[in-house]
Amino acid sequence: MNINRDFKVTQNEGNVVLKDGTQLNMTAPNYMYLQMLQNYVLEILYVIDDFCKQHNLKYYLGEGTLLGAVRHQGFIPWDDDIDLFMPREDYEKFFQLAKDGLPEGYVVDTPETNPKHWTCFSHVEMTRTVPYIKKRLNGIALFPGPAVDIMPIDYVPSDSSKELVNRGKLIQTLRRAMWIKSGLHKRSWYKTLKRRLMLYYPLKTYGMFRSFESFHKQINALMTKTNNDESKYATIFSSLYETRKETFKREYFGTPKYVPFAGGMFPIPQQADKILERVYGDYFGMPQVSNRKSKHFFSINDKLLNQVSEPEILELVNEIKQLQLSEKVRIAKYQAEKAIIALPQAEDTKLIDPFEHATNNPIKYDTVEPIKKVRFVSRVIRFAKRRIKRVLKIGIRILAKLQKDEIRETINRNLKTPVKENYVIFDAFSGLGVLDSPRTIFKNMLKRDEFKDFKFIWTINNAKIAKHNLEEFAKSKNVIFVKRHSKKYAKYLTISKYLVCNSSVPMYYAKREDQVYLNTWHGIPLKVMGYERIGQRVNSTENVVRNFFNATHVIGANHFTAERMFKQAYMFDGIYGGKLLDEPLPRTDTPKIISREESLKRLAEIGIKTDKKIIVYAPTWKGKLYNSVNIDLTELKTAVKTLKSRINTKEYKIYLRVHYFIYRAISMDKELSKICIPFTIDTNELLPAVDILISDYSSIFFDFLGSKKPILFYVPDLADYSENRGLYIPLDKMPGPVSENLEDIADYINNIEQVKEQYKSNYDEMFEWCCQKEDGNVTNRVIDDVFLNKNCETVNCKNNKKKLLIMADFTSNFVNKTKLLNYIDSIDYDKYD
Repeated sequence: MNINRDFKVTQNEGNVVLKDGTQLNMTAPNYMYLQMLQNYVLEILYVIDDFCKQHNLKYYLGEGTLLGAVRHQGFIPWDDDIDLFMPREDYEKFFQLAKDGLPEGYVVDTPETNPKHWTCFSHVEMTRTVPYIKKRLNGIALFPGPAVDIMPIDYVPSDSSKELVNRGKLIQTLRRAMWIKSGLHKRSWYKTLKRRLMLYYPLKTYGMFRSFESFHKQINALMTKTNNDESKYATIFSSLYETRKETFKREYFGTPKYVPFAGGMFPIPQQADKILERVYGDYFGMPQVSNRKSKHFFSINDKLLNQVSEPEILELVNEIKQLQLSEKVRIAKYQAEKAIIALPQAEDTKLIDPFEHATNNPIKYDTVEPIKKVRFVSRVIRFAKRRIKRVLKIGIRILAKLQKDEIRETINRNLKTPVKENYVIFDAFSGLGVLDSPRTIFKNMLKRDEFKDFKFIWTINNAKIAKHNLEEFAKSKNVIFVKRHSKKYAKYLTISKYLVCNSSVPMYYAKREDQVYLNTWHGIPLKVMGYERIGQRVNSTENVVRNFFNATHVIGANHFTAERMFKQAYMFDGIYGGKLLDEPLPRTDTPKIISREESLKRLAEIGIKTDKKIIVYAPTWKGKLYNSVNIDLTELKTAVKTLKSRINTKEYKIYLRVHYFIYRAISMDKELSKICIPFTIDTNELLPAVDILISDYSSIFFDFLGSKKPILFYVPDLADYSENRGLYIPLDKMPGPVSENLEDIADYINNIEQVKEQYKSNYDEMFEWCCQKEDGNVTNRVIDDVFLNKNCETVNCKNNKKKLLIMADFTSNFVNKTKLLNYIDSIDYDKYD
């Protein structure tokens, strides 16, 4: 039996942390038991695979099993079942042959073999005694132990038609009625009176007048209704996901390709990536730790354990029981040779070895009576938590709707008010603080006499995070702070003549005709942007594009950014009607007018004091999609500790500067928040104090070029990031060494003078094309153009082509979509944009 013992556990919760740093929401004993169960279902998979090869039947790994094969080359570490997809013709042939043809110890559970068959797909179950039982299925399934689910693939003419949606909903309703009839669904599951009246009681009554056989007959008729060669799409009606989500182009399945899975080679669909992307979106992104636990309700049956005859299993069970003894006791129970043990809470999250620690903490037994009291109290607490959580969810939904209504009403009311010619509203990083290029423009305007009568409004999302910014400008009478998404925010967004933003404002904002909107953006791209992103859904960038095309002015940063990012990646060329300014980012003025001493003083004001040389590690955001964030805090902590252990800490001090998307998560971590430089100090006010910059794909290094100080690139996920995101600049052209391991980065720090000399030519070459116009007077030129109509240089985005706008109904049938695509292919792009 293949069991992974190479893991640690967190000291405070006792949860498993795998070798690759993945943390699970389960204790070590539970994880070991889960692996035993995975081995049992894997055994069934091998039986099915041999049977299909013997009879020339086609099948694919599906659902979470497919995701595990692609992302983990095996089970998802917290998953406990296997799902398979099988074309309808092979599906029916398989269960006819397997009914009497499977090896001894395995049986098929279908409507033909089980009069209480409760699902609209079938199962292969293990008949021999194992210590696992699915209590919910006791008396319903033939054998309520380990099983593999096999779902039929059916065919439909469209992937989004109303008929498909309605058919899927009817199948789901009939399936729910079967569940209730079988006893799988209890009345208590329908927690509200409304759901009981609308779902449970009607379906229970309906099921009383129907047999399981009639249910299956109707469901199969609905599933196979359009199974013919003309149907261009394949669908999994029996999935728990919404039907449209589980409907794919027929060719996505095609000839199976074999991939590694838990030590074997098993078939997956030909275009598995497209199937996974449709179902899961960012399928390489890991869920929250709290969700990394088994959800299939298997339990260990002690009585069955006594009947297991396999020595290997009994030995493993004894090992797990010894592992249970290693956990410190908070509440102990002794009852019929069973112990329930929990780890105590601890301040730190240090990793301990569960096997090494096993003998040092003997179990402490308590009487049964206190346990009963504790169990009763814990049940009451759990019930109260559920009720409170439900009330809070409903309350939050109501408040969110009221807030949206209030914002909409505020905007509509203020649209009747003329714009205020002397009002400027600033937004940096979606309200993170007074930061970046908007800050530079704002501070410059405060000093200039032309703007002494202006009102400056700053949007703030979290007053605690922006505390130092609020204090910094508290005495300025013409500066107003408003909370993002508040009624005041909506008001000022509507009536202010000028808007200055470095990212994007909400979807509910539409620029008025006489408003001026300057978008400064917040970096020079190293990673691929916009519509050039690999594997990105178009709608994930829609609000960014909407903001750019709403803007009257956009800052081009340099020739490369203007041409590649704006004109090409965001399709400004020939379409954008505003001014693309041929100017660097205004924030680049800051390091030229602030000295190292002033920067250190600014850091000291927010509690960061050091007399050592400063190293800043600035990793980027790594979400595949615009609204997706992927950050591993354990990996970040390990990186910092490794660097500290290999460099001279008497000479250097390491700090973190992270992307604004992940700053909130870092600031809430006890360990990392101590070395994370808060966003209340602007990045460009920080850079003069930095001696060495370590980055990966963050555009911060472009701003640091002007300092002529060394830059190192730590890219542990280079291959994956290049494949999923893509890079504009070849790594051999970077202004510093690039490495995938921290040991090299530490060596570069210890020999930094040699590194500077070695990469001088690369550094100078990039400085030349990136920073050529950074002369310390950029902000004045931008202000003169935007606010005083003194034109500065622009990048031409116009051409003489006619503009063609196509309005498409994407809910229409396949034939109309084909006509639309054919029409788009026929357009003469030399004449039309």
